[in-house]
Amino acid sequence: MTGVGFLICGLSFVLFPCQAVEEIGTKYIFLPGSTANITWSFTNNISTVLSRAWFFTSSDGSFNAKRLAIITNDEEPQIDESGLSGVTVVKPATLILKNVNQSYDGTYEFFLLALRNSGTFDVRVFIASKF
Repeated sequence: MTGVGFLICGLSFVLFPCQAVEEIGTKYIFLPGSTANITWSFTNNISTVLSRAWFFTSSDGSFNAKRLAIITNDEEPQIDESGLSGVTVVKPATLILKNVNQSYDGTYEFFLLALRNSGTFDVRVFIASKF
């Protein structure tokens, strides 16, 4: 039965290469070498959003709330030097992680500062290990 579940996840990845292999609430599983697109949505009018920022805390403890990127006043995204290569942001709120490996395993936090409804939103990302 486990083999069937893995096969279905594997087929899902082949058919939709930019999506998570498996999504469980706010948890995602990605295959090593894949591109991970993590999209947060919000209902604020973009003119009321002062800033958006993305942070990363690794599961192995090497990064603790490391800022990956920020957008201020809907300007172009500023990507920080984080130690993770291949990090990009697409407005309004998609974090793209290219060619993921075990160092991308951890919690990604989206921070939204708006005139109303500010907050932080976490997503846990697991990178599948090879057997």
